Amino acid sequence: MKVRAIDEKHDWIFGKGIQGYKVNSLAVKQRIETHLLSFYYDCFFDLEFGVDWKNFWGSKGKEKEIIISCRKQILLIDEVSSCEFLNADLSESRKFTISYKVIDIYGNEISGNVLI
Repeated sequence: MKVRAIDEKHDWIFGKGIQGYKVNSLAVKQRIETHLLSFYYDCFFDLEFGVDWKNFWGSKGKEKEIIISCRKQILLIDEVSSCEFLNADLSESRKFTISYKVIDIYGNEISGNVLI
């Protein structure tokens, strides 16, 4: 698998030749982050893509629903074999982080944190 790389501001990288792409496990990790950062009803060609962040924000007791929705988005990625760990955490500084660990079809364990 190959995807266009994105920078820390989530913009596509152009003008770098082959370094402007990510492949295999790096591409899977980027796709996970992109899926988790996507808003439900925001993709014009697939309105059911993304996480329903608008309804989750400002609501207490939605942790289970957030985790279920995030797990669904991760498992929609064809190259993800299994989701081993998924956690949602709201810090005291009001930063919301999704932590995950998955196994991809290449046999690699991918873990990361996505700041929402």
